[in-house]
Amino acid sequence: MRTITRRTTLAGIAATALAAPARAQAWPSRPIKLICPFPPGGGTDVIARIVAQQLSTRLGQQVYV
Repeated sequence: MRTITRRTTLAGIAATALAAPARAQAWPSRPIKLICPFPPGGGTDVIARIVAQQLSTRLGQQVYV
């Protein structure tokens, strides 16, 4: 069984501490695509379009089916 040495532990800590912080983008930055895997005109499609409309108003971003 391999033991973890002090040098390996310190190298791991240093690599974690020196890693550049991630910069998040404003979400959502692009229109959101809602995929409905059923044919258009059916009940599921109608519900998906209602949900997309409500999401658009709440998120302030375009949501399309």
